[in-house]
Amino acid sequence: MMLPRTKQQYTDAFVKWGQLDIPESERLIYFWFNIRKSGGLRLTQKGHDYLVNRLELEHWPIDLHGQSFTQKFLLKLDKFVNCPYTIIRGRWPKIIIFGEQTYFWLVLHNKDFERFLNAYKI
Repeated sequence: MMLPRTKQQYTDAFVKWGQLDIPESERLIYFWFNIRKSGGLRLTQKGHDYLVNRLELEHWPIDLHGQSFTQKFLLKLDKFVNCPYTIIRGRWPKIIIFGEQTYFWLVLHNKDFERFLNAYKI
């Protein structure tokens, strides 16, 4: 099975696998925080819940305690994280990653997002 690579491919696969009955015009809004086709793969809460509860996709939480959520950090995530993810803020902030390869690379960087994201700078 070929894994999706674009936001539209992910969206189409999610709808197909879960047999979601939602108008095509509302699909990007349902799943993605940034609905621009060129935008990142950050999920909405509904999208996250759908992947976890309906599709039962494997996912990995990473603690972000001590990480500041600056616009620069969020834009880096948007640009460099190449799989669906969710940011959970609050007392115990974390990011939920839906890509095993991305999680593997994060583990190699000691689950430090700044180090991980800086490794991708050109």
